[in-house]
Amino acid sequence: MNGFSAWARSRRVVPLRAAAGVAAGIAVAVIGGFLAACSSTVASDNGVHDQQSGPSALPCAVSFHGGYLYYSLVHAKNISFPDGWMPAIVRRVSLATGQISTVAGAVSGQAGNGFPALKSLIGPVCGIAANWQGDVFLSDSAIAGYKAGIYGRSRVRLVAASDGARYGQNMLAGHLYTIAGGWNEGDSGNGGPAVRALLDFPSGLAVDRSGNVIIADGVSYGGRIRVVAARNETCYGTAMTAGDIYTIGGGQQPSGHAKGSGIPALRASLGFGKPFESGLPFADNGVAVDAQGNILVADTGDGELRVIAASTGTFYGRPMRAGYIYTVAGGGLDQPPVNGDLARHAKFFRMGPIALDQAGNVIVSAGSVRVLAARSGYFYGTRMRAQHLYLIAGGGTSRASGIPTAATGASPLGIAVDSEGNIVFSNAESQVDGYKFFAIKVIAARSGTFYGIRMRAGDVYTIPGATSWP
Repeated sequence: MNGFSAWARSRRVVPLRAAAGVAAGIAVAVIGGFLAACSSTVASDNGVHDQQSGPSALPCAVSFHGGYLYYSLVHAKNISFPDGWMPAIVRRVSLATGQISTVAGAVSGQAGNGFPALKSLIGPVCGIAANWQGDVFLSDSAIAGYKAGIYGRSRVRLVAASDGARYGQNMLAGHLYTIAGGWNEGDSGNGGPAVRALLDFPSGLAVDRSGNVIIADGVSYGGRIRVVAARNETCYGTAMTAGDIYTIGGGQQPSGHAKGSGIPALRASLGFGKPFESGLPFADNGVAVDAQGNILVADTGDGELRVIAASTGTFYGRPMRAGYIYTVAGGGLDQPPVNGDLARHAKFFRMGPIALDQAGNVIVSAGSVRVLAARSGYFYGTRMRAQHLYLIAGGGTSRASGIPTAATGASPLGIAVDSEGNIVFSNAESQVDGYKFFAIKVIAARSGTFYGIRMRAGDVYTIPGATSWP
């Protein structure tokens, strides 16, 4: 019995790795146009807390900021909208009370720039981020039209928290603005105004300490890390102008040296996923910024976690040079990864969304939920060694109530860590009689009341009503 199993057994719970309830095969759910299902939380006495059936929508990206969990929903009940349009909304749920409200999006409304966010049309949102002022950023792509050949909406948008100038534009509180892209798909515009640039199905988003917006942009091996500058200053070795866009990593073809570690980031190849590649109506390419300003990138296609160093120093157990890219997890020979394995020895089939906790550990969704320990210590009920990987959710075979056996092996669709240290992820469970069970789930870091639910450390909970389409 490993450390986490003993810790969980002492609390009469099913180990999280056997209870996460995440599953592959979502293609039938989204493309087939079925009625999804989920509703109120029920608790079993074995520590697994899950959902029952009711109207629902597909949850995608998640992000936590300022006491709220932000998440996107894609309308999954009636998929046949004009011109392949797949409407989405962004909602938030209060950590303190569990109250849910809509932030942006509508089934019918305005598609232009500068309209009230609650009356604006948005497509499937593959990434959500926020800055310290409370502005919310969305990667809004015409991904619903990817198969139908409908393009021209790939963009990053902002819901303004207050009146004022941002990213070279004057904005009104509560209105939705495009800050990058919005034209045909492509990769041009580097060094110029972001609103005139071409984006290619942007997905993961992050905001750095200067307020710059980091974008995982591109599909297949055209993946790039791009930055929309918040103000006039030098960042990532480049003199930047507010509102302009810059490529700081990726964009090269996957040949020889371009796949290496310890090379200039702009000479690297990044393998980003394509919309619908895994059956999803969006690409789940993750990006995050750590406390030192380094940019972490989920290299989806290569199954690697990579870091673009913001400064020269030792990070994640290896010396790094500013502006260079390094592999810190994946790329090894151990498949599936061995629990407690050195991160660089692991081999992942696919790397999904990523998040950082308050200790600097990287939460990795790659066939399950794993932790890359940034330092040695006791985390999530497990004694961990720095630069090693540990399984904390999914990957098991539990037959506990509400957890289908086939639903324990695939990655979350989005993942975040809230201010209390709870891990939150969007989830789609296995197929049952032609339906899917969608949920926003919480792995409680400690006992307490979160999102309006009384939780016990080490248990998995569903936020009731989170995936209901309003």
